[in-house]
Amino acid sequence: MAEHRNKVFIAVTLALVLAIIVSTYALVKSSVEEEGYTIAVVVEDSQNERWNSFRMGAESAAMDRGVMVDFVNTSGFGNLEDELKVVDKQVQSGADAVVTELVRSKSTAESIKDISGNVVLALTGTAAETDIDIEGKFATITPDNYQIGRALGNEVLLRHQNGLSDIRIGIICKRTTIYSTRDKINGLYDILDVKKTAASWCVVLDDEEPDELLKKRSPNIQMFKNDLNEKYSYLLKMVYRDNPVDVIIALDDESLQVAAELFGEIEDAYEANSLAYKYKLDENGKLLPSYELYGEGISVRNISYLDSGRIVSMIVPNEFSMGYRAVEKAVSKLDHKLSPMTDDTVEYRVINQENMFKDDNQKYLFTTMQ
Repeated sequence: MAEHRNKVFIAVTLALVLAIIVSTYALVKSSVEEEGYTIAVVVEDSQNERWNSFRMGAESAAMDRGVMVDFVNTSGFGNLEDELKVVDKQVQSGADAVVTELVRSKSTAESIKDISGNVVLALTGTAAETDIDIEGKFATITPDNYQIGRALGNEVLLRHQNGLSDIRIGIICKRTTIYSTRDKINGLYDILDVKKTAASWCVVLDDEEPDELLKKRSPNIQMFKNDLNEKYSYLLKMVYRDNPVDVIIALDDESLQVAAELFGEIEDAYEANSLAYKYKLDENGKLLPSYELYGEGISVRNISYLDSGRIVSMIVPNEFSMGYRAVEKAVSKLDHKLSPMTDDTVEYRVINQENMFKDDNQKYLFTTMQ
């Protein structure tokens, strides 16, 4: 009888162990057989052409993994709260995962915790303030923004090898309240400091109070923000007209476009015989850009400005890869719920007027900027 009970006990124990193994396997693998994951992509001004490459990467990954990507139609976000309302609406509507690029990096830990507690989350473009993510509930996919800042500084130095002591520099960015901008500023200044030079001014296109980092790195810098919500081009035009510089460094695609289009304003003024600007002419009397422009860009429009000579050098992050990897990581997490998500870094290239027509760079541009 005792022997029989032992056999029953062993059989029950084995059955329980087998049930646990099967249940765990089912938990991890059940999603593989499910169809119809929806990945909501929430980015600012989503119909802007600067997202074309990112969108193509996300949709390509969705096709490869058999899921649906909903690229949510948005306009500009006045603040992080506006963006989070859109994200929350997608969560409430049943999205399985959210891919988003936050418009602010500070004071985001609680929001990220809430979102990642309900859906799979992939953050792109910039890092954010978060709690320790032991379980790997979300991932950040970005380029190395610090190295992008250094690359911009190096591009300026390459064209001014005799030094920058007599070169006036202006900086333009969309906002300074995100870590990606801070990282670029630190990278840029780690190069400029070697030459003991600094920027004269910084134009912040957003109306949020600028972060104090630039003041710490450059105590004498003049800061201009969009207090009156004027058009971005108008703000830069006013600053440049009163404070002309030799070099403008743009820290994001939108700012680079605004800075490139400033030359159009100068062309119009020149044709109208206006004395608002000092003009630079070549030996044949043709008007030349009166400032050198460097920046990070991804849009087709900015590539055309590089081709036409308005932009001297441009850092091009692989946003196709960023969109692809964000969706890929989200689906992998949905398929394997117990596997942690991990951060990822995408590549970038320095494209300038000297190398933009090389075969490998042309392939890169066509891949990343269609």
